[in-house]
Amino acid sequence: MISVIFSRFVKNKLTFVSSAYLYIYISLRHLGHTWRAVDSFLTSIGGTTIKTCHKWTNILVNKDFDEFTIDEKGGKRGDSFRDCYPDLELEAKQFVYRECSKTEATFTAKTLARFIDQRFYELNNLKKIDQQL
Repeated sequence: MISVIFSRFVKNKLTFVSSAYLYIYISLRHLGHTWRAVDSFLTSIGGTTIKTCHKWTNILVNKDFDEFTIDEKGGKRGDSFRDCYPDLELEAKQFVYRECSKTEATFTAKTLARFIDQRFYELNNLKKIDQQL
Protein backbone atom coordinates (compact mmCIF):
# COMPACT_ATOMS: atom_id res chain seq x y z
CA MET A 1 0.00 0.00 0.00
CA ILE A 2 2.69 2.51 1.01
CA SER A 3 4.83 1.77 -2.05
CA VAL A 4 1.81 2.27 -4.31
CA ILE A 5 1.07 5.65 -2.72
CA PHE A 6 4.71 6.74 -3.00
CA SER A 7 4.90 5.67 -6.67
CA ARG A 8 1.78 7.77 -7.34
CA PHE A 9 3.47 10.77 -5.71
CA VAL A 10 6.49 10.39 -7.96
CA LYS A 11 4.49 9.58 -11.10
CA ASN A 12 2.22 12.60 -10.71
CA LYS A 13 5.08 14.91 -9.68
CA LEU A 14 3.27 16.19 -6.62
CA THR A 15 4.93 18.81 -4.48
CA PHE A 16 7.70 16.73 -3.00
CA VAL A 17 8.02 18.43 0.37
CA SER A 18 4.37 18.15 1.41
CA SER A 19 4.18 14.66 -0.10
CA ALA A 20 7.31 13.65 1.80
CA TYR A 21 5.77 14.71 5.12
CA LEU A 22 2.66 12.72 4.30
CA TYR A 23 4.75 9.71 3.29
CA ILE A 24 6.71 9.96 6.56
CA TYR A 25 3.44 10.15 8.51
CA ILE A 26 1.95 7.12 6.75
CA SER A 27 5.15 5.11 7.16
CA LEU A 28 5.58 5.84 10.86
CA ARG A 29 1.94 5.11 11.65
CA HIS A 30 2.12 1.89 9.60
CA LEU A 31 5.19 0.84 11.60
CA GLY A 32 3.19 1.23 14.82
CA HIS A 33 4.44 4.55 16.16
CA THR A 34 1.93 6.42 18.30
CA TRP A 35 0.14 9.56 17.15
CA ARG A 36 2.05 11.62 19.72
CA ALA A 37 5.44 10.17 18.73
CA VAL A 38 4.78 10.94 15.07
CA ASP A 39 3.51 14.42 15.97
CA SER A 40 6.65 15.06 18.00
CA PHE A 41 8.86 13.88 15.13
CA LEU A 42 7.06 15.97 12.48
CA THR A 43 7.26 19.01 14.75
CA SER A 44 10.97 18.47 15.36
CA ILE A 45 11.73 18.46 11.62
CA GLY A 46 9.51 21.48 10.95
CA GLY A 47 6.99 19.45 9.00
CA THR A 48 3.29 19.62 8.34
CA THR A 49 1.08 19.22 11.40
CA ILE A 50 -0.11 15.74 12.19
CA LYS A 51 -3.75 16.84 11.84
CA THR A 52 -3.07 17.96 8.26
CA CYS A 53 -1.23 14.72 7.48
CA HIS A 54 -4.09 12.68 8.92
CA LYS A 55 -6.68 14.65 6.93
CA TRP A 56 -4.83 14.14 3.64
CA THR A 57 -4.13 10.48 4.39
CA ASN A 58 -7.84 9.97 4.98
CA ILE A 59 -8.65 11.61 1.64
CA LEU A 60 -5.98 9.57 -0.11
CA VAL A 61 -6.91 6.21 1.39
CA ASN A 62 -10.69 6.47 1.72
CA LYS A 63 -11.55 8.63 -1.26
CA ASP A 64 -10.02 9.07 -4.68
CA PHE A 65 -6.40 9.79 -5.60
CA ASP A 66 -7.65 12.32 -8.17
CA GLU A 67 -9.41 14.26 -5.40
CA PHE A 68 -6.15 14.21 -3.46
CA THR A 69 -4.26 15.81 -6.35
CA ILE A 70 -6.85 18.48 -7.23
CA ASP A 71 -5.56 22.01 -6.89
CA GLU A 72 -8.50 24.13 -5.77
CA LYS A 73 -6.69 27.43 -5.69
CA GLY A 74 -8.81 28.87 -8.49
CA GLY A 75 -6.05 29.29 -11.03
CA LYS A 76 -3.23 31.77 -11.23
CA ARG A 77 -4.20 35.24 -10.04
CA GLY A 78 -0.81 36.85 -10.26
CA ASP A 79 2.87 36.19 -10.16
CA SER A 80 3.94 33.99 -7.31
CA PHE A 81 7.09 34.49 -5.29
CA ARG A 82 8.76 31.78 -7.38
CA ASP A 83 7.78 33.55 -10.61
CA CYS A 84 9.40 36.77 -9.42
CA TYR A 85 12.52 35.15 -7.92
CA PRO A 86 13.35 31.97 -9.89
CA ASP A 87 17.04 32.22 -8.97
CA LEU A 88 16.16 32.39 -5.29
CA GLU A 89 14.08 29.23 -5.67
CA LEU A 90 17.09 27.46 -7.21
CA GLU A 91 19.35 28.74 -4.42
CA ALA A 92 16.85 27.51 -1.83
CA LYS A 93 16.77 24.04 -3.40
CA GLN A 94 20.57 23.93 -3.43
CA PHE A 95 20.62 25.08 0.21
CA VAL A 96 18.22 22.28 1.19
CA TYR A 97 20.36 19.73 -0.65
CA ARG A 98 23.56 20.93 1.05
CA GLU A 99 21.99 21.01 4.50
CA CYS A 100 20.39 17.58 4.16
CA SER A 101 23.64 16.08 2.85
CA LYS A 102 25.57 16.95 5.99
CA THR A 103 26.55 14.14 8.33
CA GLU A 104 24.74 15.80 11.21
CA ALA A 105 21.74 17.25 9.42
CA THR A 106 19.95 19.72 11.68
CA PHE A 107 17.88 21.16 8.86
CA THR A 108 14.33 22.37 9.55
CA ALA A 109 11.74 24.33 7.59
CA LYS A 110 12.60 27.32 9.79
CA THR A 111 16.25 27.13 8.64
CA LEU A 112 15.06 27.29 5.04
CA ALA A 113 12.72 30.19 5.82
CA ARG A 114 15.60 32.14 7.38
CA PHE A 115 17.82 31.45 4.36
CA ILE A 116 15.15 32.63 1.89
CA ASP A 117 14.37 35.67 4.05
CA GLN A 118 18.05 36.66 4.23
CA ARG A 119 18.62 36.16 0.48
CA PHE A 120 15.44 38.11 -0.37
CA TYR A 121 16.71 41.15 1.51
CA GLU A 122 20.16 40.81 -0.05
CA LEU A 123 18.79 40.51 -3.60
CA ASN A 124 16.60 43.59 -3.18
CA ASN A 125 19.22 45.64 -1.32
CA LEU A 126 16.83 46.11 1.57
CA LYS A 127 17.66 46.54 5.23
CA LYS A 128 15.61 44.36 7.54
CA ILE A 129 14.25 46.31 10.50
CA ASP A 130 12.71 43.49 12.51
CA GLN A 131 14.74 40.27 12.76
CA GLN A 132 11.65 38.05 12.93
CA LEU A 133 10.49 36.01 9.97
